[in-house]
Amino acid sequence: LGTNDVGNAEFAWGTDAQGHKTVLYAVVESPNKLNHSPQTVLDGVFKSPNGTLAGPWNRIADSGALQSSGSAFSGGAGNGYRPGVQAWYNNFILTEPGNPEHVWVGLEEVYETTNGGSGWTTPGKYWNFGLRCWAISDADNTCPPTTHPDQHSIVVHGGRVYVGNDGGVYKAADVATVGGTCPGDCATGWTELNNNLGITQFYGGAINNATGVVLAGAQDNFTLRYSGNPQAWTQTFGG
Repeated sequence: LGTNDVGNAEFAWGTDAQGHKTVLYAVVESPNKLNHSPQTVLDGVFKSPNGTLAGPWNRIADSGALQSSGSAFSGGAGNGYRPGVQAWYNNFILTEPGNPEHVWVGLEEVYETTNGGSGWTTPGKYWNFGLRCWAISDADNTCPPTTHPDQHSIVVHGGRVYVGNDGGVYKAADVATVGGTCPGDCATGWTELNNNLGITQFYGGAINNATGVVLAGAQDNFTLRYSGNPQAWTQTFGG
């Protein structure tokens, strides 16, 4: 990896069926790109096949490879951004216990490889303003079922995958098949698990003194309307 361009980094062991550590992975941000690249600050996803910090390390993905894996940032829909544009802020990496070739990487989106980095998919695509699939009307919104953007943590338990991001906690019954239209907790798709957890970060708001109605803008979680019931904030706009 060298020592001159290593920024924010996460590591993950790959283990065999007996739980022995056999391979080491890392996702690494580039301080040089942070200072000079407006598209991505990701140095890459790396693999040490012998499972040692000394390596040798092989780059198994960069921003371009992840962009072409089904990312919402591909083509004109990306609005100039590429995977890893916020790698200084959000990243994770994890392997499936007992299967060292099965790896999940989180940046703005969730990426997955089942063959140790030879090929990648994007089971947790980005969504937000500017993407061609997004519309303020649910009827016109063609974005696939997905997680909230900007990934920070991941855990595998009981055959399920849980991710934590700027929007809270999401669960996938099977990350490999996420992307269907199945609602709720079923065989495919993401399930949001926040359950009215009230931790929204507001940047500003305004109140109508005559009616008590409040409109407030939240960091990455919409413009919200409150009219007296603390359990019934409604979304009035995206963002």
